[in-house]
Amino acid sequence: MIDDIARTLRHEMRTLVDEVARSLREELHQLKGELQQDRQRFKNDMQHDREQLKQELQQYRQEFQEELKNTLQSMFVDLAKELKQQIRDEKENNPLRQHP
Repeated sequence: MIDDIARTLRHEMRTLVDEVARSLREELHQLKGELQQDRQRFKNDMQHDREQLKQELQQYRQEFQEELKNTLQSMFVDLAKELKQQIRDEKENNPLRQHP
């Protein structure tokens, strides 16, 4: 009788352990799937952010180049005006050019 009870208890314990192990394996499998999805989502988000940053950088680069070009053009125009004015002033103030 005690042997029967012990056998039944061992059988019930094995069944319980098997059920818990199966449940834990299923949960682990589910968590691995969720982790893989999270990794893929993170990877996609990072790729999207990287592309967005590249586009922003390209836009800033273009804006900077345009602003630099305009500034340099303006500086050269101003410099050319100054040089022309200096040449005019020198011609007007040149004693060799003045007639008695």
